[in-house]
Amino acid sequence: MTLILNAISKKASLQVSDRLLSDRGGNTVDDSNKAFVLVCGNARVTVGYTGLAKAANFHMMKWLISTLSDSISPDYSFFPIIRRFSARATEDFSKLNVDTYHKRVSFIFSGYIYKQNEAISTIVLVSNFEDFDEHVQDKANDKFSMFIPDAKKSTILTIGSDVGIKDSEIEMFSKDINGKMPEAACEIAASFLRKMAEKNSTIGKKCSTIFLPADINESAMSTYHGNVGDNYSISTGVLMGRNRDSGIFFIGDISL
Repeated sequence: MTLILNAISKKASLQVSDRLLSDRGGNTVDDSNKAFVLVCGNARVTVGYTGLAKAANFHMMKWLISTLSDSISPDYSFFPIIRRFSARATEDFSKLNVDTYHKRVSFIFSGYIYKQNEAISTIVLVSNFEDFDEHVQDKANDKFSMFIPDAKKSTILTIGSDVGIKDSEIEMFSKDINGKMPEAACEIAASFLRKMAEKNSTIGKKCSTIFLPADINESAMSTYHGNVGDNYSISTGVLMGRNRDSGIFFIGDISL
C-alpha cells in the first residue's frame, strides 16, 4: 500500500507518494503514478490515492479521473464534488469482485479553496478503511466516508502505509522543510519517504512530489524522484472543470 505524506501551509501544499504498485498476486511495478491536480470552480487541490490499484478490468487512475470528471458538474464546487465522488465510489466499489482486505482505498485532496481574494487551505480524506485519528481497519467498509482533520493536526499528515512512523520523525520533517524553496522541500520529502521505505517493504523508494502554491497564478510543480540524485521535472496531470463554458477535461499522461 502506498505511503502518502502531505504537508500544507498558507503558502503551499506539498504531497509526496511512492510509485510502487502491487497486485493481489504479489507482483510489483515500482514506477506507477498515483497523483494529479484537480481544478474546479472554487478550488485547486492535489489528488492522491493509496490502496487498490488494479483488479481484473479495473484500473484505479482511469476510474479516478473518470469518476471525478463525472462528479464536477452541475455546480463545479469543491465540497459538493467530493460528496458526489464519495457516493459514486461507494456504489462502484460495491460491484467489484475483490475481497474486503484488498478493496481498502483512501483518497486525499489537499490544496486551496478560493473565496474572493483569500486562499483557504483545505484537506479532505475519502476512505473506506481509515481516518485522520489513526483508526485503521483490516477490512473495507461498505461505504466511503469524508474526513476533515482537526485544524491543530492538519499541517502534516500521512495516510496508507504509515504504520511505524514516529511523531518525532514527523516533527523533524516539519522543521527540515520549514522555509525551504520548492525544489529543496520536494527533495526533503522524497528523502523522508525513502527512509520510511527502508523500514517498510510495502513502500517504494521511487516517488513523485507535487508542490502546489496557494497563489492560483503560480503553476504546480511535479518532480519524479528515482534513485538518489535521479530527479527531474515531469508534467503535472490536471483535471480541469472550472465552469460549464470551459468544459471538463484532463491534461497529462497518467503514466508519468
